[in-house]
Amino acid sequence: MDTRRKVSGVLFILALAAFFLPWATVSCQGVPMVELRGTDMVFGQEVQGEQVGQDIYAILAGIAGVVGSILLFAAGSQGPMLRGIAGVLGAACLVVLQIKANSDLKAQGQGVTIEYQIGYWLALLFFIGAALANYIPLGQEGEEDQGRSPP
Repeated sequence: MDTRRKVSGVLFILALAAFFLPWATVSCQGVPMVELRGTDMVFGQEVQGEQVGQDIYAILAGIAGVVGSILLFAAGSQGPMLRGIAGVLGAACLVVLQIKANSDLKAQGQGVTIEYQIGYWLALLFFIGAALANYIPLGQEGEEDQGRSPP
């Protein structure tokens, strides 16, 4: 397995692992009301009898992470391109999620704020890294053969 596939595979797995970390804290008048993990953003969470947190962009980012991980096993010249697209889509979905969440909270009125936590930022960073790992040359396949003359 070449370096590019190894690095992107690890980054996709780390991006998915970041879904289990805290992603956001929603506060009202400075008092934390809800802490959401990435998994809560995908599956939703019940707070005071109301379903909150489930977001289509978090779901799509999770799917991009799973697809990118599965594409680790895709051989051929299309593999890096497809994994790169999965990384870009995962990162883009997280950015859109943040913009949408900020806009939704702003519409609810003053005093409601959202603070993005380490899990969100790590997932975003790992998706960007996975995308870049598939477009930036990290090493050539068959590096160990360099310097040897053919028989």
